[in-house]
Amino acid sequence: MSDHVYNLVKKHHSVRKFKNKPLSEDVVKKLVEAGQSASTSSFLQAYSIIGIDDEKIKENLREVSGQPYVVENGYLFVFVIDYYRHHLVDQHAETDMENAYGSTEGLLVGAIDAALVAENIAVTAEDMGYGIVFLGSLRNDVERV
Repeated sequence: MSDHVYNLVKKHHSVRKFKNKPLSEDVVKKLVEAGQSASTSSFLQAYSIIGIDDEKIKENLREVSGQPYVVENGYLFVFVIDYYRHHLVDQHAETDMENAYGSTEGLLVGAIDAALVAENIAVTAEDMGYGIVFLGSLRNDVERV
């Protein structure tokens, strides 16, 4: 039995100073695929992964977060609860599931799905030798974000 994953998880630490070196498309693709392999409640996949490498957008997000590492990094992943796809399916199928995903349960499902995806990406990134940090400070001004 290998302790590789155990050791990787045990040595996790947040990094707040990054090399401002872009990630390759291949690395980003692998990270997203790892995230999409996370467990999801009822296979709803009630999240979206937003990848940001545009310096102007990162600077705007830094102003919201107050954290310099939002700009000074190779790639910024933002994870959000997202039921918009479900809403479109509802409209197309002429169904009304708004109560299901517009509820406390829907909020929890989306938040947990997004967190599981983010953790899969974080562990995979660390295994590839990249540093990571989670931040919640984008919630400081959700409308602006």
